[in-house]
Amino acid sequence: MEETSQPPATGMMTYLLIMMLLFILVSSPGIREILGSAIGVVFNPLIGFDGRYPFLTLVLGIMILSAISGIVRYFTTDWELQGRVQHVQFHLSKYMSEARKTGDKELMMEVMRIQQKLLPLQAEMQKKSMKPMFITLFIFVGAITWFYDFFESVPDTRIYFPGFGIVDLLHRGFYFPNWLWLYMFFSFAFASLLTAIMKLLLLERKWRS
Repeated sequence: MEETSQPPATGMMTYLLIMMLLFILVSSPGIREILGSAIGVVFNPLIGFDGRYPFLTLVLGIMILSAISGIVRYFTTDWELQGRVQHVQFHLSKYMSEARKTGDKELMMEVMRIQQKLLPLQAEMQKKSMKPMFITLFIFVGAITWFYDFFESVPDTRIYFPGFGIVDLLHRGFYFPNWLWLYMFFSFAFASLLTAIMKLLLLERKWRS
């Protein structure tokens, strides 16, 4: 049993080490500036609007970045493996709950045995889910750097936001500037929408096949 679970663990450690090295790399101000300048080559003429519509620039930037992240994730994720693992995990947790309620130790041992067999698949799924991060990390860091420089150069960063009135995008609320809080909120919303669309596309493709 130990020999079976060792290679996935080693693989995950390798991936985590690579990710840690990448984070250290992009934490360098020089690297961030290079990435931000590269993003600016595309974003400045495309959505910069000479700083006249900062909120629109932010929303369009989030949409572009979410689309890139979603497309990369769509083509790098093993959706079939993910679905199988989640399906088995759901039923195992259900059986384990029943075994605990009834005190059925044999069923509990059987569930634990299957969970051990599932570990390599879970490790493989986690490893594959990290692959998009290798691509999107540099884009994300470059975009955040560009947004910081962009909002610092905008003459008027005040916008009207429903429910809050006039909001200054550069004002710091809870440590981060308001534009970054909006970035996180809209990124989550767009990412959730894209994930739902991708799952629908996969279901449609599965039905057709």
